[in-house]
Amino acid sequence: MDGQDKQDNFLQPSYKIGTTSYIIDGDIPANVRYLGGIVDDVELVLFDDPVHGSNIPDQTVIKQLINYAVEYNLTYTVHLPMDVGHDPRSHSLAKQVIAVTKPLNPVAFIMHFDGETLTNNPYTETKICWQNDARKWLKEIITFVGDPKLVCIENLEGWEPEIFDDIVTESGVSRCVDVGHLWLENRDPLPYLQKHLSNTRVIHLHGIGDRDHQSLSYTDKSKISAVLALLNQENYTGIVTLEIFGEEDFLSSMRVLDEIELQQD
Repeated sequence: MDGQDKQDNFLQPSYKIGTTSYIIDGDIPANVRYLGGIVDDVELVLFDDPVHGSNIPDQTVIKQLINYAVEYNLTYTVHLPMDVGHDPRSHSLAKQVIAVTKPLNPVAFIMHFDGETLTNNPYTETKICWQNDARKWLKEIITFVGDPKLVCIENLEGWEPEIFDDIVTESGVSRCVDVGHLWLENRDPLPYLQKHLSNTRVIHLHGIGDRDHQSLSYTDKSKISAVLALLNQENYTGIVTLEIFGEEDFLSSMRVLDEIELQQD
């Protein structure tokens, strides 16, 4: 199925639709080729660890991705490999990835703060120490990226995202609101989105079956519809990334979006 045929199968909403670089079996360029004509943005999910090895692209791959961006009118978001925190490797690895992918002109560099100390010791003194450390970590990343708005702090399950509210405001960075993580916490994402949408560059959407990051078909369609209705109501122009992994989960998720858009038109 070529790009045009694929594109005709799905409605294109007013906001931009993206997904991850791991939808089909194959490397990052193969996935981007497959997704060309379907999505507006590809989230490059990068890693470098002893178990899975490294998929950080070399210059040859970067050139391929630049060409595909032009051919398919795509943008890229970059998900940094490690939670940025006390581990020095998380900082050096983040800088390496940022340097390598800068030629792609990413819409966002998405990062997690390392919140392990918060989940293990949620006391006020611990929170204050963590916030002070997080300010230093973030300043280092911002300096390397250049533009603070390109740095997007993503919320995780397991600890309250409100803990970095002041840090985001002070630093001028953006947000990546992961709706799936809020669902995992049994939180209604609508108040959180309404509060932070003006500063949200990327939204992650994924269903929750026996685990998270699955097809949207596993999630009550009314919940998804409420989120999309809010985005349309607020004229959200950022990126909604289907943060899922696998072709069937991707295709079924796109069908869910398609059905909801038809109902809302």
